[in-house]
Amino acid sequence: MATYALCNIVSASDKSLSELIAPLRKYSQSGEINTKTVTPPAEILAKIKSLYAGKAKVFELDGVSVDAWETEGWWANVRMSNTEPLVRLNLEGKTTAIMENKRDEFLAVIRA
Repeated sequence: MATYALCNIVSASDKSLSELIAPLRKYSQSGEINTKTVTPPAEILAKIKSLYAGKAKVFELDGVSVDAWETEGWWANVRMSNTEPLVRLNLEGKTTAIMENKRDEFLAVIRA
């Protein structure tokens, strides 16, 4: 039913779906950034967990997630691929500057 309603909305508009949802995107997102690593991915996740423990909420559901939304305005998830030597980073910030700063900080650890 929801898909049908969405199709009706898009077909009745002269805008694309991405243009219709643009006003709903309030925060800056990194998108998924994949990095091939020399260091074993499990070691990278352990390092991220130890770096942010005590500074933000850290939990392990799908990789390592770090939540500093309430205090600093960002959250991140780092996970490893099950089929390739890749580490995947997704990060969101309340502003583009926050997102870019934290993205670069995480990538420095991932790519070290």
